[in-house]
Amino acid sequence: MAKKPARNASRSDAGGEVATGVVHNMPEDLRKALIATPAARAVWEDITPLARNEWICWVISGKKAET
Repeated sequence: MAKKPARNASRSDAGGEVATGVVHNMPEDLRKALIATPAARAVWEDITPLARNEWICWVISGKKAET
């Protein structure tokens, strides 16, 4: 399967581009986790920008200073 070009990408010097959502900014810890885990990154790159946006929203909405 040919790799699709990353749309809406977050740039990283160490890991290249990671596709992002359409509204929310990619949290740095999520970007690093995707770069460090090739299987997760492959799935991430394969889902739609809207689906990535939902995942980003879920990640940032659950973050709290105490956690």
